[in-house]
Amino acid sequence: MTDSSTRNRRVKLGFTQGEIADKLGLSQATVSNMESGVVTYYVRSYERLLSELEQDRLRELIRAYPAAAGAFLGELATGYNAAAHSRAPALRVAVLP
Repeated sequence: MTDSSTRNRRVKLGFTQGEIADKLGLSQATVSNMESGVVTYYVRSYERLLSELEQDRLRELIRAYPAAAGAFLGELATGYNAAAHSRAPALRVAVLP
């Protein structure tokens, strides 16, 4: 966890280090040290908390926009391919060696 991915997830969710620390029962300094890779013994707890917070935000969005969520989930279930149904050309990606 020495990269900025955990910090980025926290920031995207709109939480401060202090708020995360309160949820984990730790100090803000410990959360800061975890994000910088200095402290590694609470990393799993932190990752689990971020995953739960992300799921909570997703549930909030689904409750706020049920029609859009239903349409999206329906497309996933039926294998809807937007590119095949679009007038715009599909994006093609080439992988170079």
